[in-house]
Amino acid sequence: MIKGRSAVRVFVVLLILLVFLALMAVGGLLFLGRGEELKLVASILYSRKAEYLFFAGATYVSLLLLNKRRFISAVITFLVGLAWMLFHQPVSGFIGSLGVDSFSEAKDFDFEEAKFWLATMQETIKPDFRMKALALYLLYLLMAVSSFYLLKWWLHSRTFTKQYYTHIKLALSGLLVIGAILLTFLDSASLFFSNSESYLVVKSNFSNEPPEAVQAEGKVDVFVYVGESTSVMNMSLYGYPRDTTPRLKKVFDEDPNFILFENVFSTHTHTSPSLLEAFSFALHSEEDFLPIERRRRISVVDVLRKAKVDVRLISNQGMVGTWNQASSIIFKNAENTFSTDSRRLGNSDGKAARPWDDAFFEAQLANLDFSSKSNASVTFLHSYAGHGEYLANIPEEWRVPVDGYFSSGSGIRMSEADYVSIESVDAYDSAVKYIDYSVSKTLDYVRGLDTPAVLIYFSDHGDSVFTGKGHDSSRFTHEMARVPFFIYFNGPARLQRAELYRKYVTLAKSSRTASLAQLSATILDVAGVRVKNTATSKMDLKPVVGEEAQLPPIVVREISDGISFVNLSAEKPARPKFDQFNFIDSTDADTSSYLDVKGGRILASDYCRKMELSFESARRRQIIGGCKSLSLIGLGNNLELVGDKE
Repeated sequence: MIKGRSAVRVFVVLLILLVFLALMAVGGLLFLGRGEELKLVASILYSRKAEYLFFAGATYVSLLLLNKRRFISAVITFLVGLAWMLFHQPVSGFIGSLGVDSFSEAKDFDFEEAKFWLATMQETIKPDFRMKALALYLLYLLMAVSSFYLLKWWLHSRTFTKQYYTHIKLALSGLLVIGAILLTFLDSASLFFSNSESYLVVKSNFSNEPPEAVQAEGKVDVFVYVGESTSVMNMSLYGYPRDTTPRLKKVFDEDPNFILFENVFSTHTHTSPSLLEAFSFALHSEEDFLPIERRRRISVVDVLRKAKVDVRLISNQGMVGTWNQASSIIFKNAENTFSTDSRRLGNSDGKAARPWDDAFFEAQLANLDFSSKSNASVTFLHSYAGHGEYLANIPEEWRVPVDGYFSSGSGIRMSEADYVSIESVDAYDSAVKYIDYSVSKTLDYVRGLDTPAVLIYFSDHGDSVFTGKGHDSSRFTHEMARVPFFIYFNGPARLQRAELYRKYVTLAKSSRTASLAQLSATILDVAGVRVKNTATSKMDLKPVVGEEAQLPPIVVREISDGISFVNLSAEKPARPKFDQFNFIDSTDADTSSYLDVKGGRILASDYCRKMELSFESARRRQIIGGCKSLSLIGLGNNLELVGDKE
């Protein structure tokens, strides 16, 4: 039998062995990552602990079986461990991403739904065979085999019998496998219950009774086109030198019915929180400093329906999952049409095959008849183009660079982030040009209607392609929240609602700072819906886009230190009256500069005089300060922008 002192030694050696293996993994991943930060490596190791522990345990058992010449059993055991490693992340991630909304939809599904489930699984749950992943798997194998034989050598050097050696190996293998299963269950359960709780809390907070509302005389049909990940930073409509929005720019130059707003911010950099706030009203304005999931709200859809306005959603996005909560919560009482049935995919809905935005919207709009209905209507169109991967979500004929602006050898330094490639910026700009085409087709549809109709276009948030940060709220940059916004009145709408048209022309010329927190009020205003008894309705009806307003903070996030926010108010906001939270003003330097220029604390001429080292920073300075040219060090002159507006 193994004596107590020997057992302690075995335990100590095992701890040393695990530390040694961890150091091997860090070194190997650093080599594979070509110098990536150690923090990232540690994060990868920690996040994938469950799959490696199971694989190591299975490898130990297979080697023990191999020593006993049980070859078939050894191979089967090893393949089980390999399959666990290959499929662990997609399976556990998929289970964790599904909330209560997903599972409630899965109840009592029929045979056709089961077939759909199986068909989607092949796209959702599949192994990762990229070169770096294969190198990582090989490293895991080397670690498992080397640790097995290292432990075997140590045990034999201590004159342990083969019987005890086998028992120790089997016990260790069992602990590794059981630990991996427990970790997987706990991780997946944690993710699932976290998403479930989030969904239930939001659903409850948005289930408030809307106030009484009525339609104005004279029916106007409103179309709300929701863009995806589109920033003014990369739109020629807003002064970008590359011709990414030729169609919308042409309408803006030639058609006075096109009303462009310049200084509009999204409420968040992620789709769900952005649209949850944009498409709802607050019950208590002091809650504006809380994350949107914690606020009590009233859906704009419910207010419109209270006024007997027909509401429909035509969406090329997903139906469920954490980033599609607006679909299942805001539009739960609307007439909904989705391009794909993604109820079983959760956060993996991006893997579902979907039509191109322009073709999908064109087909759906062609089936609508507005002339035969007496009620006004609001039709929401939720697009997908702009979502990464940029080129994968636009038709093939659009997957070409807009021009050779950055690759022509002009000497322009594109970005200060050396890891950002010209190809990624070209891909995003190509996506923006396709978005211009898709939005223009919907605009042409609205323009061609014989009945009064208004189109409102905006994007849920922007993207920071020049920094390579996408729209990660934890690494916020100004352009992640600077979004396009315009209103288009067709001929009959401009005649019937002449006063309303002139109002928005005046508001657009004011160039006031606005946010999508004002969108729902704008939709009601354009649709001719009036809320009765506003003084007693307990609903915070904010001013419309362009009107003077005390704007609530944006990008409100709950972090480990408290609640973080970005300020859009010219004045420092008063501390919210929530003693249980620590509120952190995380307004970035660029947004602070924007507020200083708008508030007159910095002269725009002084702000624009500074020269920049890269196109990226000069362009950002242009959208912040309204500069008329890009001033770049080393070129000797300024690059005049296309489409400067006085």
